Amino acid sequence: MASSLSKAERPTAAALATRAATAPRGTVIVGTLDPPDVAVGVPLGPRVQVLLQRSVDRALAPFRRLHRILIAVMAASLLLTGAGGVFIARSVARPVRSLSEGARRVEKGEYGVPVVVERQDEIGDLANAFNRMTHALAAFQRYVPAALVRTLIAQGKESLAEARVATILFVDLAGFTALAESMSPQRTVDMLNEYFTAVAEPIERYQGVITQFQGDAILAVFNVPIDDPGHARHAVAAAWEIAEIMARRRFAGGIELHNRIGINTGEVVAGSVGSPSRVHYTVHGDAVNLAARLEALNKQYGSRVLISEATARLLADPGACTEIGSVEIRGRREAVTVYRVA
Repeated sequence: MASSLSKAERPTAAALATRAATAPRGTVIVGTLDPPDVAVGVPLGPRVQVLLQRSVDRALAPFRRLHRILIAVMAASLLLTGAGGVFIARSVARPVRSLSEGARRVEKGEYGVPVVVERQDEIGDLANAFNRMTHALAAFQRYVPAALVRTLIAQGKESLAEARVATILFVDLAGFTALAESMSPQRTVDMLNEYFTAVAEPIERYQGVITQFQGDAILAVFNVPIDDPGHARHAVAAAWEIAEIMARRRFAGGIELHNRIGINTGEVVAGSVGSPSRVHYTVHGDAVNLAARLEALNKQYGSRVLISEATARLLADPGACTEIGSVEIRGRREAVTVYRVA
């Protein structure tokens, strides 16, 4: 059992010891000394009693020190846990954010900027796979129209065939067969690549999409697959620039080339055509055939660019072209009104 001296008694250490000696066995006496003491009397016989007395502060000092240590350890653990959590979160969020930004660039058609993630774990493997994908897309874009690639990525599915009103621009080199016979195959390819690069630039700048390089010919379409309200005007503007390029430029070390352009506006079917294992994006329809016929008709009139009446009606300034008249077109039942641009 335990008992406590009242504050009024204010016992001395000796009084505390006397009370402990006369108290029943096992009684613990706690005094109100400053600092307080604790005493207990343990009788060992009728005349012998052992008195144990010690300062309370001194007795509790190890436990209080342990209590302070435990609080400090707990606080340090909480701080380290919080700091570690922030570090881990940032180390994971930073590469994920880089991958997210890279995905947005791919959606915009930008494939040349790799994602930099210097990690040797699953996230690093994901970044490497992402970069390999963007490199493949960049290479793929050279074989497929860039506008189509962006459309496919945005839609998330294959481009299905659809009927659209579009403007078709058909370009063909004059006298290419005879020219190719006088050149080596390698020089012919070099010349064609240089020529195609020069001609493709204004077409693509005016939102045209080149669907085919057919030998020495180019088939381009405006308003497909991307909507372009000014497709007829843009096609004619591209043709003007192509004519100017051909007038002042020489190719493959000095070769002078001449081309002819036919432009027509009408309904076409645009989409993927081919087998289940391999498809090709192109346009089909009578409007495409007429553009090719107008290109060939340039030889008859000594012109460089001929357009149909359907295209001329959509121009902001129809007076920029000269009406040739109603012309019989091979393969068509009705005559077509043709206009000369250049």
